[in-house]
Amino acid sequence: MSDISLNFSPLELLLIAIVIGLPGALAGLIIGAILLRRRPMLGALAGAVLGDAGWTAMLLLWG
Repeated sequence: MSDISLNFSPLELLLIAIVIGLPGALAGLIIGAILLRRRPMLGALAGAVLGDAGWTAMLLLWG
């Protein structure tokens, strides 16, 4: 039996999720900026958030 435990704060978990989902965030950033031509910054932000969440979920569920 092991006495080692890993305790992460919510901020640390968020940072880990951001690092894991970075490829999805970059792809979403580009796609979002292209699709929303009238507001490219908003599209890039929304695409990055959705891409990051999607990539992280994909890795955690099917990885």
